[in-house]
Amino acid sequence: MKNIGIAIAKNELYFTVMSGNTKNDAIIEQKGVLNFQSESKTLMTDFFSLFNELITKYKPDSIGYKLFLDSSKDQIHYMVYSLGILELICEEKNIITQERNSSWISAGKKKKLTDFINKYGNQKKVTELHASVIAWNQFGE
Repeated sequence: MKNIGIAIAKNELYFTVMSGNTKNDAIIEQKGVLNFQSESKTLMTDFFSLFNELITKYKPDSIGYKLFLDSSKDQIHYMVYSLGILELICEEKNIITQERNSSWISAGKKKKLTDFINKYGNQKKVTELHASVIAWNQFGE
C-alpha cells in the first residue's frame, strides 16, 4: 500500500509518500515541497497540475490531507478550494481520500506527533511533519 500525506501552507505544498502494509512496517519513500503562487490567476489549474503530478509519479492507494478549518478569507482559495480539486481528481482515479484537521493531529496530548517523531525523527517544518503524520496514519490508527 502506498499513501501520500499533504499539508498546504502559503505558496508551499508539503507531501510525504509512505509505503508498507501497516504503520509498523511503513517506510518513508519521499518527502518534498512543491511551490505555487497563491496570488496566481491560474491557481486552480496549478493545483490540478501539482496533484496530478504527485498521483502520476507515486501512484498512491490513499491520500490524506490537512483541512484547515480556521482559514482566513485570504487563505481560503489556496488552503480550502485546492482540496476540492484534489478530491475531484481522486474520485476520478478511484483513490481513497481522508481529510484531517489540526484537532485530529494534536489529539491525545499530541500522541500522533510524538509517536511519529519517536519512530522516524522530527521534520524540519511543522507543515512537513503534519504531512508525514497524515501519510503514516493512512495505514490505520
